[in-house]
Amino acid sequence: MTTNSQKVIDAIHDSTARKGPMGLDRMRRLLSLLGNPEEKLNIFHVAGTNGKGSVATYLSSILQEAGYTVGVHTSPHVMVYNERFMINNHLISDEAFTRYGEAVLNYNEWLNQEGYGYLSEFEILTAIAYLFFADNGVDYMISEVGLGGVIDSTNTIEHPVSTVITQVGRDHTGILGDTLREIAWNKAGIIKAGIPVISESVEPETQEFIRWKAEQKGSEFLDVSDSEYKIVSRRPEMLFDVTIGEKEYRDLHLSMQGDHQVRNAVTAMMALLKACEEGKVSVSEEHIRAGLQKARIMGRFEFLQKENPAVIIDGGHNPDGIRAGITALKQYYGEEIEDKKVLIVFGCFKDKEYDEMAEELGKAPAHADFIITEPHSERALSCDVLTEKLTEKGFHCTAIPDEREAYTTAVNGCYDVVLFIGSIYLIGDMRILYQMKGW
Repeated sequence: MTTNSQKVIDAIHDSTARKGPMGLDRMRRLLSLLGNPEEKLNIFHVAGTNGKGSVATYLSSILQEAGYTVGVHTSPHVMVYNERFMINNHLISDEAFTRYGEAVLNYNEWLNQEGYGYLSEFEILTAIAYLFFADNGVDYMISEVGLGGVIDSTNTIEHPVSTVITQVGRDHTGILGDTLREIAWNKAGIIKAGIPVISESVEPETQEFIRWKAEQKGSEFLDVSDSEYKIVSRRPEMLFDVTIGEKEYRDLHLSMQGDHQVRNAVTAMMALLKACEEGKVSVSEEHIRAGLQKARIMGRFEFLQKENPAVIIDGGHNPDGIRAGITALKQYYGEEIEDKKVLIVFGCFKDKEYDEMAEELGKAPAHADFIITEPHSERALSCDVLTEKLTEKGFHCTAIPDEREAYTTAVNGCYDVVLFIGSIYLIGDMRILYQMKGW
């Protein structure tokens, strides 16, 4: 980052430390002061606990194959802050980020004096995204909800192209609620009257509530589980068949690994096909095929290298994410995993559901070794807590608080497979260390 862009990031963090009350009033007032740039955009609005980033990536990739210019706003970043704003896979420049950041921050004191309080980080970033994409005339924007849905700053989108709710699971329970129904209520808050809802979750109570909410809004409900798909193979790429409505798609390729990625891909396909049906977009089967295969996302069961050793990073930062990562590891290698020396390096934040995450880590291959470390953050969970839990389950587990030391120990451990999993901040640091030092 340049000096000026770093000053903007510092100002954003300073504002967040003083942010006003939760709700959408402040965000709506900010957007009115900015001229409501969100009204100039055609937006796919994506909420959910897990899979948001992947679905956003598939949507963007397919739309780009169809010749559209696509802006994607996601969070958090893996390596650099600019990742949060991309147009056709190109990151926002430091100069543009600085310019738009300052334009938004110029209203911060104004809003506080009007009684709304100071802006939060995500409010500022959402406004930057709206301005940046509107000024650059993107054909479509993919907007990923930051937290929940009901009072998330992206919920200022009044007329999205479609609403997508990916897998709903337990995360941020202190804010969103302790039960799946409470969390689903929050996610379903983005449903808009008359706008189709594509729902990915398979839990009956979650689906029942989202379906009910859609009916209340007069919105068509599309259940991803109604589309039958079959995974044909997992190596070297995911290969699957799917039937959506009356049409069968055979031999679709995904570069991203894991059975859950097939479900994410089908979710994106259903959203786009429904938008095509409504005349809001035009994509062909060829665009879908090419877009799915070309889609990539950092830190989602990503192979940094395939052998000597295989090095994988996965931002599984909640129980469902850990389950998906461990399952993907076992599915990718199949029976071969029993003959490989496996090391899993994990670290998370203390405000996460770490007891449940430990349960999911305990489903790793029985012979796996663990290193528990701490992400570089004040929110990091002490590695001693999870080390004790996994040791009790019979795993060989070492606590290494310093993530750089954990990285060095892992790469020098003579393992066949090294999986770094957990906090996205940890995964980003491991990716940086890998690129800096090599193997």
